[in-house]
Amino acid sequence: MKQQVHQRGLSDSVRYLKDVGSARAEQFAHLGLHTVHDLLYFLPREYEDRRKTQKISELRSGMFSTVKGEVIVCDWVKPNFGKRFFQAVIGDESGLVTCKWYGTFYLQDQLKRGDPVTVYGKVSKYKGHYTLQHPEIEPVDQDNVDAIYRGHILPIYPGTENLSQRVFQKIMGHVIEHYVDLVEETLPKEMLTRNRFPSITQALSEVHFPETFDRAKHARTRLIFEEFLCVQLVLVGRKTRAERVLEGHVYASKNRLKNKLLDRLSFELTTAQKRVICELEENMKSTHPMHRLLQARCGVRENNSRYVCDRKCR
Repeated sequence: MKQQVHQRGLSDSVRYLKDVGSARAEQFAHLGLHTVHDLLYFLPREYEDRRKTQKISELRSGMFSTVKGEVIVCDWVKPNFGKRFFQAVIGDESGLVTCKWYGTFYLQDQLKRGDPVTVYGKVSKYKGHYTLQHPEIEPVDQDNVDAIYRGHILPIYPGTENLSQRVFQKIMGHVIEHYVDLVEETLPKEMLTRNRFPSITQALSEVHFPETFDRAKHARTRLIFEEFLCVQLVLVGRKTRAERVLEGHVYASKNRLKNKLLDRLSFELTTAQKRVICELEENMKSTHPMHRLLQARCGVRENNSRYVCDRKCR
């Protein structure tokens, strides 16, 4: 008996994705992410630029930087007050920078003196020396580093609960690689060409793992455009349905109250005001619900149209 092969689908549960499982699926559920489709449209809130490494002499306090160098010395440090931490001094041809990690016991086996290493984190200054507090680190064995971490712009996702950004990025990379081609295009080809938009598969790929910041912005613009278009189409559909199905009340009065109100005015209505009142009266004689937005500066003259319609309903 042949074993059935699972067909990929956007409705697949995140639980069965690579590196997820039941525990991480519950963490995703707290973010409202249950299916592959949910993940694809869970957009990054910002990006980290890992394309360029900086010399240690170019570091400045407050900046996020990628530093590539060699481990000069590394060991556990027990301060007089507080918890002990693992510390590594990394150097390149321009200087030294100190890296500190708390509660990362695996680093004592991963980092050795003389190893080449690349770290990324926020730079701070302590006692005149630049420091990276708990920076991300790439393993010494570059063959085991995921391709998305090598000199790329990396996505940073909002509110990832107990999921680290690195785990989230790895899972999202798997989703983009194996599922993005299943997303169907909804915008007409003419619309894509006219607005110079990428296809839906290209937009989703570039909004998660862009090659440049401009391409990330362009991909996000395409997705936002599509979302607003869907909202507009729903509103137009509701309006069309209301005009075809719903029957409104017909207001066909003899205009006595309206004429009485106009006679008491101390000024003459403008041509635009008279035109608007006529158009409103025609709409009120119809059985179809009226959909109008009366836009004008707030004042006595501008409120006349509203008062006339009010009197016509009485």
